[in-house]
Amino acid sequence: MMNKKFHLWGIATVVCCLIIVCLSSCEEKYYEINSDFYKGKQVVVRNPMEGDTLRIEQYNTDQIMLEEPSDSTIVFDNRGFLFTVADETVVTIAEDGTITPISKGVSKVDIVSRANAALSTRIFIEIYKEYQAVEEIRVPSIVTREPYEVDEVYDLPAKGILVFPGNADNKKLHYSMAEASLQYATITDEGLLSVVKSSGRNFVTIQIVSDDNPEAQATIKIQTVTEVLISEVTVLKALDGLTVGVGQILDLNLCTGVLPTNVNVKNRKLTFELLEGQDVLTLNDDGVIEAIGIGTAKLKATSKNGIFKEFTISVATGLTELTRVLWSVATSVSYGYVPDGSTGLPADMFDNNPATFFSVTKPGKTYNGLSTPADHIPYFIVDMKSVQKFNYIRWNHRSGNSNNYLRVWGINFAGSDDGEMFTDIQTDIEIPHDSNAAAIQIAIPESEYRYVKVTLTKWSDNSGGAIDGYTMQIGEFGLGYK
Repeated sequence: MMNKKFHLWGIATVVCCLIIVCLSSCEEKYYEINSDFYKGKQVVVRNPMEGDTLRIEQYNTDQIMLEEPSDSTIVFDNRGFLFTVADETVVTIAEDGTITPISKGVSKVDIVSRANAALSTRIFIEIYKEYQAVEEIRVPSIVTREPYEVDEVYDLPAKGILVFPGNADNKKLHYSMAEASLQYATITDEGLLSVVKSSGRNFVTIQIVSDDNPEAQATIKIQTVTEVLISEVTVLKALDGLTVGVGQILDLNLCTGVLPTNVNVKNRKLTFELLEGQDVLTLNDDGVIEAIGIGTAKLKATSKNGIFKEFTISVATGLTELTRVLWSVATSVSYGYVPDGSTGLPADMFDNNPATFFSVTKPGKTYNGLSTPADHIPYFIVDMKSVQKFNYIRWNHRSGNSNNYLRVWGINFAGSDDGEMFTDIQTDIEIPHDSNAAAIQIAIPESEYRYVKVTLTKWSDNSGGAIDGYTMQIGEFGLGYK
């Protein structure tokens, strides 16, 4: 009796599978089931038309409506038709008939029934743009807040002066200067400001007028000075109080800065002093430190005009992983990231949180509208900002997902001194991918480089695993020396 039940259950399972395959095999077949219904019918587009042309404003969307011209009660399902767009640089049409404008222009669109090719029509879609005038000129506060130095030239538009709305057709602006201000500076029609002398307590008055709308104007007042003085020395937040391991190298010039932001480049240079902890750090004349012993060091950064900032750095025993506070990353596939909700950025590999991750679309796949070509092998390049010594890779898979088809299975690893010419350090590195429980340390040959290149060579799809999943996700990437 038990065997008979299992036999009947097996037959039922097979039948269900066959039904599912038949129903999902091809959408065209579904519409052929009722192909007799379409005989003798005609189809027309019922959207408001100008002759045979459907006009859509560039920043709007629309959806095609299909009807039988002799019987308005018959409304066709758009999914039963193929929409063939002659020029997809102008417009695209989804399976449900949703129209997405791309750029101004006209494209022919053929609409053909999946069940009966005789049931068809042709229209033209014109994408146009209504003229948008400039309504307002917006000037960020930094333009008037900071002083301008004698003998320097400043590009005012580059400081963020904009027109509103952003889709205005003519964004051109004209710059001029009040007659009384010409003794202090001059300005071109395009907004290049040349400072002649200090205005003292006086202000330089600049007028900005829209080329499109003369009523859209802005008047700004600035001050010119003999020299823009440093008012504050800044230290990267992650640097003050940072703990590193022995052997870590950091360029302090990349961790510090000055305010205001328009201080002349020649005056921005800081000098560094090691106040305490000569047995903890070394500091060379170029502002580069190296961790040599356990303890805490105190440093001081001083500007040309005597403004300074003090900060501390500690060196701890047993800490072998390189600090990543200055690291930046470039990727081989250029698109706006964060394809997975609030995470997905390349920099998410450096936040010491495996739950956030770098997400890259697998070759030949598309995720959230982001695609990687099928023949492309993804990679990323890390700039550590200074030469570092390392002999192991730290790797974390994304901690919040148990599917190994979302993990990287293998990489090639290379180093470079200039970020252009790379030398292989190790190839065909296998990354354990069965678990995401902990950080993985992968021993590699001892090397010293500023740049490293990680090429993602293996993932589930090309290595005998599941072909599911659209992305590869890296929770953490780091380097260390021990």
